[in-house]
Amino acid sequence: MLRLVSFARRDGKRIPEKKSQNRGSIAIIAALSFVPMSLIFAVVIDAGRSWVVQTRLQNGIEAGAVAAAQTWMTGGTSCQTSSLGIVSANGAVPVNLACTSSGSNRAGVVRVSADEDIEPIFSALLGRNLVRVTASTSVRIGTSSSVMGLRPISLCAENTNVRNWIDSGMPTGVTVKVLFQSPGVLCGGNVSGNWTVLDFNGGSSSNNETEQWVVDGYNEIISVGDVLYGTPGAPSSSIRFNSTIGKSILFPMFRNPIGTGSNAQYTIVGFAKAKVLGVQLTGSSAQRGFTLQFERGSLSGSTGSFGSDDFGLTSWSVCSFESIGDCS
Repeated sequence: MLRLVSFARRDGKRIPEKKSQNRGSIAIIAALSFVPMSLIFAVVIDAGRSWVVQTRLQNGIEAGAVAAAQTWMTGGTSCQTSSLGIVSANGAVPVNLACTSSGSNRAGVVRVSADEDIEPIFSALLGRNLVRVTASTSVRIGTSSSVMGLRPISLCAENTNVRNWIDSGMPTGVTVKVLFQSPGVLCGGNVSGNWTVLDFNGGSSSNNETEQWVVDGYNEIISVGDVLYGTPGAPSSSIRFNSTIGKSILFPMFRNPIGTGSNAQYTIVGFAKAKVLGVQLTGSSAQRGFTLQFERGSLSGSTGSFGSDDFGLTSWSVCSFESIGDCS
């Protein structure tokens, strides 16, 4: 059999070309690199699958922890099976699902955790038969520390009616009348009176703006520790406070007022909820005030530390996610 060899002319001499040899070398290198590249590709694919499964499990765990906390804070038992069922709602297949709670349903923590096993598609070639991912979330229940939708009236936290209601266990259905004027009440500061009309945004605080907050509530967040301007005494009778009669409204509680007149400043220390039964803005100082029924309730949003003042409102918030965070 004849073997054909290509020649090229160089300086008048014929020499054999080496193209076929180069091609053979490249093929060998490609074949040798295929195995590690395939393994890397397999690991990347299975890592991506693990991330998808872990994210799905984490979302389910977070939803389950929130549901368990909400059920507990509204009077149910912590870690109810019905609350934890939501963990699997988005397709997660949890194993070792665990739920624990500590403290009380007004100042406590719910923690939910679980694992999920994944059967790798390619990494089994490397001897990895199962991959386990984990997820956890903790939700803190505590006194509400930030609230939206507040009315612009604020009540002294040391008011006798408020303290009596709290000390008696915050019962429902107790009717009280809280007067505007009370010269002997300073609430830890130097401004007398039970009530003040707050200027939430630090603006001109016109009657039209105040009335809008009375009717619809303030649409920004107010937090414990905020210091706001306010006007002590009975509000103007032209503002439609009568529109709140029959409604349950949210309002801030204050302490340590300082200043005089419209320059008075009030430190917000908490939030309360009450059903307004009556409003009297005219007449003698012994008659003007709000007739209320204080209420307990729960809100979604930020929670304060367990040492914060409790005026009957609790909230929940995620305090630890994937074991990162502080729930103390």
